[in-house]
Amino acid sequence: MAISATSDAQKSAAAKAAMQSKFAPLLDPDQVAEILGVSTKTLNVWRCTGRYNLPYVKVGTRVRYRASDVEAFLERRTRSTFAGTEAA
Repeated sequence: MAISATSDAQKSAAAKAAMQSKFAPLLDPDQVAEILGVSTKTLNVWRCTGRYNLPYVKVGTRVRYRASDVEAFLERRTRSTFAGTEAA
């Protein structure tokens, strides 16, 4: 039975490691608001009205954001004022 217990422990550790590498920690609204330079109330408005496409995750009554979604949001919102062709 000791072999089985070790095997189960190894499987559990492997599963935990796989989950941690696949799922990054979720950010709370305070963290995202600080990253974006807006208030949490603004995030609430965006979420409730659908004004901006910033995906979120509901965990019970809590709202969380994936860091990758926040980064993608920033990439989509990044604009360049450069309108001409680059000089050689």
